[in-house]
Amino acid sequence: MAILLLTSVSIMTSRLATLLAFIVEQSSVQMALELRQRLIKVGKKIHQIGGVTIGDNVEVGACSTIDRGAIENTELGDGVKLDNHVQIAHNACVGNNTVMAAYSGLAGSAKVGKNCILAGDVCIVGHVDVCDDVQLTARTLVTKSITESGSYSSGSTPLMTTVEWRKNSVRIGQLDKLARQIKKSLD
Repeated sequence: MAILLLTSVSIMTSRLATLLAFIVEQSSVQMALELRQRLIKVGKKIHQIGGVTIGDNVEVGACSTIDRGAIENTELGDGVKLDNHVQIAHNACVGNNTVMAAYSGLAGSAKVGKNCILAGDVCIVGHVDVCDDVQLTARTLVTKSITESGSYSSGSTPLMTTVEWRKNSVRIGQLDKLARQIKKSLD
């Protein structure tokens, strides 16, 4: 029934929110997500019907924003520390005892594990998972999931055109291999 209603653009927004809430209550989160995606395609505003769950001993700095979940909740675990100007987007999850410095941000549905440290201006794109015990140095941009604990960096490069930046990013990844080949050929 809900899928058939999606094709009609004339459905009122309040009815859509009620329908999404009903689907979520019936434990059909996948169906609610599919409904939401179809409504976005037809240009309907989608109300956020999730909430925010904040654990014990959490600190949130000034001017930080924690968006309520679109369908499920946005979650902050116990002992999480957010510095000033931190952005937590809808449906993101931050694990216990994770610390985020100023200007760090998680895009929608990103998940950060327990005991992680995000230095200043770290950005994690949406729908990416970061495992437990990860340290991200300042200005790191996380564009894919991290599955092994450790320290990760991406830093920043001087301003250049996107075409140049893409080429240089590939070359940076090849530098160590090239340096070893040169060193081997000189020995």
